[in-house]
Amino acid sequence: MTSFDRFERSLPALLDELAAPRTPDYFDDLLARTAATRQRPRWTFPERWFPMSAITRRFAVTPPLPWRVLGAVALLLLALIVGLLVAGRQKAHLPPPFGPAANGQIAYIDSGGAVAVGDVGSGATHIVIPGRGHDRPVFSADGAQLAFTTQRTGGGFDLQVALANGTGIRTLNATSVPQPAYLQWSPNGGSVAITYAGAVQLFDTSKTGAPTVLSAIATAEIGYGGFNDHVASFFRPPRGEELLYVRSGVAPTLVVSRPDGSGLRTLIDERSSGLGYAGLKGAQWSPDGAQAVIMISFPVNPERWHIYVVNAHGAGLRPLNASSQDPALDEGSPAWSPDGRHIALMRWSTHPDGSQDYHPIGIVDVATGAMADVGPVSNNGFFSWAWSPDGRAILEAPQDNSGQLFIVDIATGNWKLANWPVASGVTWQRLAP
Repeated sequence: MTSFDRFERSLPALLDELAAPRTPDYFDDLLARTAATRQRPRWTFPERWFPMSAITRRFAVTPPLPWRVLGAVALLLLALIVGLLVAGRQKAHLPPPFGPAANGQIAYIDSGGAVAVGDVGSGATHIVIPGRGHDRPVFSADGAQLAFTTQRTGGGFDLQVALANGTGIRTLNATSVPQPAYLQWSPNGGSVAITYAGAVQLFDTSKTGAPTVLSAIATAEIGYGGFNDHVASFFRPPRGEELLYVRSGVAPTLVVSRPDGSGLRTLIDERSSGLGYAGLKGAQWSPDGAQAVIMISFPVNPERWHIYVVNAHGAGLRPLNASSQDPALDEGSPAWSPDGRHIALMRWSTHPDGSQDYHPIGIVDVATGAMADVGPVSNNGFFSWAWSPDGRAILEAPQDNSGQLFIVDIATGNWKLANWPVASGVTWQRLAP
């Protein structure tokens, strides 16, 4: 019997032995190790996301995806990402309502009565709101809207707002209003405040309707009475929840209150100030809402005004600088710089013989009282001026019917003339830095 024969005889028994179920010695160790190991997630297997042809390319029957299709998909994804980024930037492309900002366009009324805008850099101008009878353009704090008045054919005025490019014009008043003595946007752009004949009214900028009449402050005086009224800041920064105004009467007082008249507190009165003043006007909040500037006259010469500064809670009343106490000097129309560090003002000196010397616009350092004159001299003063949003220049419109508009560099005192004539106060659009 050969060895092959012996193997053949024993093969069935060997197979029966191997086929019998049994547990290997290492089975317990194997279970312990696999129980401690997390199962691989299904999403990590390429077969769930890619065609098998992409994994087993050499065996694939389906042809590969053309590069042109892949390129088109990539471009579409890139365009979507860029679109989302641009939309996000456009939504945030607004400056805060107070503080320095980038310089936009200058809005003014042209000789024909239309609302126009000019670009300082290029000198280019164009009309954004055609027609006649427009006046008092004022940009909103975020630079996105423009408020202005329009004379009605039958008399009276409409208070209107539009987007900065002149589109979307809407009238806010349901009935005719007089020409406002003062006009200003609220910090959030939700309302426009106007005053006339001692009345203060707030118009909702989202609709046409009756205004909210602030009867609780009906005796308020806001602005300067003819010069540069639009720069006065009625709403306290940054939210505008408090209003600053002079309560007229036998003894005028500078007060702060909420729009409904509640929370009334006095900043300046005859008793607490110790000044024995005759009049107050032209109050304006600083850009941070921590201080206010005010024009004060005295009984010895009530027609001459002097500039004082006071803290937001009424303490620290002081003259802006040494010349503010000069009885021969008349100061007016103060305007805070966007960063709140300087105040621009108009001033002139009166000699004993009654003759006057007119000065350029003065720039005063609020902290030190140091003053520098900038720009040209106008023998009739300036009916309008405005800081550039970045605080590096001032627009000056002289009161001489020339229509000239000077752009004055603060650092050097040099100036140039704008390429366009103006027939109204000017307003400089604020853009995001």
